[in-house]
Amino acid sequence: MSNWTGFVLTENGQRMLAKAEAGKTLTFTKIKLGDGQVASGQDLTKLTALAHAVQDVGISSITPKDDGTVVISGIISNATLDKGYYIREFGLMASDPDAGEILYAVMMDTAPDFLPPKTSSSVISEQYNIIMGVGNASSVNVIVDPAGLATMALLEQKFSEEKAEREKETTIVTSWMSEAFNLIRLVDEKAKALKGFVVEADLTNTQAYPFNNSVKTIALTGEMIRLTKDYTVIVEAAPTGGHLGDVLVSDKMLNGFKVAYTGSATSAHVKCYVQGGM
Repeated sequence: MSNWTGFVLTENGQRMLAKAEAGKTLTFTKIKLGDGQVASGQDLTKLTALAHAVQDVGISSITPKDDGTVVISGIISNATLDKGYYIREFGLMASDPDAGEILYAVMMDTAPDFLPPKTSSSVISEQYNIIMGVGNASSVNVIVDPAGLATMALLEQKFSEEKAEREKETTIVTSWMSEAFNLIRLVDEKAKALKGFVVEADLTNTQAYPFNNSVKTIALTGEMIRLTKDYTVIVEAAPTGGHLGDVLVSDKMLNGFKVAYTGSATSAHVKCYVQGGM
């Protein structure tokens, strides 16, 4: 059974996100899967490539959400796979206007599933959906690969769903020019909804695994105080001295929340991206 650690934004990814927040377009290009392993305690933010990439996976679609994240979807298949492998590495690739294609984010699996070759009795074709925080990026794009099964039917379904939602409050607009202006307005509203802030903290754990006392209260003060508790917290964590495990956010209040991790690491530096609640 798989045990993914959760996505970690690499240093190259952090630089690209900063460029996107400054006005550049953030373009996700593909997914890379691999069977390589990293040393225990290695800082994943330093990675520029997977330890041993095996398979490129296309992206079918990208769907923006109101909480400052996007849902990236595609298909993992063994239809062209000559040799099976354990999926230990999952890398999200992006296009940097200055550096070319980069490893934007990565996660590792300590209990990987085996993807058999195409010659096996089972033909596997499974959809993946990953949620990725994009901060205050004003423009997020994706390079759609036909191998990712991005069919016209999928695009027409998405258009129909968005059109049906608009029909609840407005008259149906048949002019393509009017549709274009509506899409520009929606993009502008979603960009405003993405605005948030980052809070950094150091968590410490003094207990031996499986026990853990790393929980810490993150205070929100001044302009950071939320109007409602319906806000989203996306956490990036860099562990030290052991395995990170899961990162937990709990007890959300208007003026703060709690964050902890469940692994054996003695400490972890966390970046908490807070959006919404206003």
